[in-house]
Amino acid sequence: MTHTALIQGTDHLWGVTLPDYIHLSQGPVTDTGPFPVFIMDGGKSPNTPPLTIDIHYTPEAIFQDSIASIRVQDLGAEGLAAETPAANFADSTNGLRGSVQFVLHNDTGIPIIKAPIGQGGDMLLYLTGFSDNTSPTQEFHTPYTHFHAPTGKTLAEQFPGADIQPMVGYSPNSNEGNPVSAPDTISISQAIPVGGTVTWGPMTMHQRDLSQGADDFTISFYVNKYGFNEADFAQLKADWDAAHKLPTLDTHPTLSNEEIVQIFTNPDNRPIPVGVELNPVG
Repeated sequence: MTHTALIQGTDHLWGVTLPDYIHLSQGPVTDTGPFPVFIMDGGKSPNTPPLTIDIHYTPEAIFQDSIASIRVQDLGAEGLAAETPAANFADSTNGLRGSVQFVLHNDTGIPIIKAPIGQGGDMLLYLTGFSDNTSPTQEFHTPYTHFHAPTGKTLAEQFPGADIQPMVGYSPNSNEGNPVSAPDTISISQAIPVGGTVTWGPMTMHQRDLSQGADDFTISFYVNKYGFNEADFAQLKADWDAAHKLPTLDTHPTLSNEEIVQIFTNPDNRPIPVGVELNPVG
């Protein structure tokens, strides 16, 4: 199941579709309230608190969805609807831009373990935009969906207790984009006990409003195979499979024509008066 919300960007609204184990809140506004509208308008609305993204990471997220993802839709995109008002595409600060923080709840039933960051870490938080252009660039507001550290801070400071590796395009060794100032992917290594909660952020999340069409993007998270003890994960998978096993149909011996007639015409197996014939249902 999913639910929806709206976010006010610098020029227009953006639509959000979330699975039911992920929720948004911003100050007193929650995505369970009536007509929730959140604010990520690039600072036009002063004193706006961070948008909090609560991820209750469950077996459903692992085995049913594989990746916990939020879809963000550009509702002012060319070809979808007219920009209202028209976006200034030359302004690299436009689009959906604001402070976010992620609150991860380990609701899997097994611990998340801390794996070496050079092994790929144990968790991946990443942004993927339909209009992303990750050509090598030193732009701060890059033409792909990205994160920024808060002014005067580093991204590492926003992930207390974790080791992180900022990247562009899932690889710390690629020459794409600007992984130092504007990563779109963050590999994270951190131990989180069963029922434990960690908070990452706040940090800026930004998708520019570009001129070529829809700037939809996804915010995705998952724990990879290094994030769980192998035996714990195997048991969790076995428990999930057992709980979601499809029922099997009982098998019966083949019935004779006479037995079939008896079932349809005399299901209660009442004595048949002498001289009365059983006729199959037409």
